[in-house]
Amino acid sequence: MKIIKLIILLMVLTFSHDINSITTFNIYSYTICTEDVVQTNNVNKVGKVSRKRKLKNLSLTNKQIDNVLKYQKTITKISKEYKVPVSTIVGIWYAEKSFLVGGTPFGIKCYQKTKSKIYHYDDCGSKKCCFEDYNNFEEAVKFFCEFINNQRDYRNHFDYSNNYTNFSKIANSGYCTSKKEWIANAKKGINYYNKITNLVNDKEENSIVAETN
Repeated sequence: MKIIKLIILLMVLTFSHDINSITTFNIYSYTICTEDVVQTNNVNKVGKVSRKRKLKNLSLTNKQIDNVLKYQKTITKISKEYKVPVSTIVGIWYAEKSFLVGGTPFGIKCYQKTKSKIYHYDDCGSKKCCFEDYNNFEEAVKFFCEFINNQRDYRNHFDYSNNYTNFSKIANSGYCTSKKEWIANAKKGINYYNKITNLVNDKEENSIVAETN
């Protein structure tokens, strides 16, 4: 009798599964948590494959996706600190560097004057231009936010409270030279960012806003 009870107990433990249990898996070195919605031993394989496929269908490299996931919290934190919309940071990051982080991710130009650098719009005039570079991505985002906040022509075209950025007006205020392509890329960057972060976080309501026209 004891043997029969033991066998029944083992069978229950083997085939039962808590509907609220959590399973984790990695997509491009990022851990995603999803609720298991099926009471079987096949733990949410469909959801896992679906998210991987959707991320792979984006026209981005694994490195670009990794960078978005790696620096999402950094961008959100600095956005709040400097009152610069996430849409501004993300859109210009993609337009200038396509979600890469080395060198000059925000394309801020400068020229040398005595011991200090004078930061200009896209055209340095007769001066020899240089690009500001950084020790790490967090430093780059902070410098970018300080720079764009101190330039009224740029600051007037975003709204931190609504996470809104009018890239057309920022471009026309002198941020870039190839305006049409730059504006399109800024909007594309926000679209990519939304898709990546919403897929990973399993949410749809966290989309950031760009310009609507």
